[in-house]
Amino acid sequence: MKRYLLTTVLLCSQLLSATASGNSVSAKATACVALLPAEAKAKLEAAYSGWNVLEHDQLYPHQHEIWGARCPGVAVGQFRGTGEVGYAVVIVRQTKDIKQAKLLLIEKQKTSYAIQLLREQNEVPSYPVVHKEPPGVYREFYDRESTTKVTNDVFVYEHLEATATLFYYKDGKYQELLISD
Repeated sequence: MKRYLLTTVLLCSQLLSATASGNSVSAKATACVALLPAEAKAKLEAAYSGWNVLEHDQLYPHQHEIWGARCPGVAVGQFRGTGEVGYAVVIVRQTKDIKQAKLLLIEKQKTSYAIQLLREQNEVPSYPVVHKEPPGVYREFYDRESTTKVTNDVFVYEHLEATATLFYYKDGKYQELLISD
């Protein structure tokens, strides 16, 4: 009986330890806000008081399996193709039971950072994420015959397991392409 109890306690301890280490993805995940330069972060905080950059621990637990340890709130890339780094940023806030999200683009303009609002959602069931993708040929979801060739990095604003919109720079402005719905 003692041996059975000891074995059960050891197995439970190992199971709890494995579960804890498997669920501590957010502890391993990079703090998204830390990816922003100090000047860009300060400008963001001043312009959007009460909002915060989406962090890993704000995703639902089942989304952690889909997303992994990547940062869900900041995508860093050369989106204009000029060699300058840009930041696609998801900021969020929750008031009572209502979750809100905004997609922003932060880019260096001469001597300071400029913030551009690309998408605003006043009520979302779960927070969308943003990620960088490489240059390439992309297809519109509803018109699979039509392709768009992009020569710069792109970023995707995605509601996991639902919809994804690709943003790319062309003809002096950011364009959108629905790639999943």
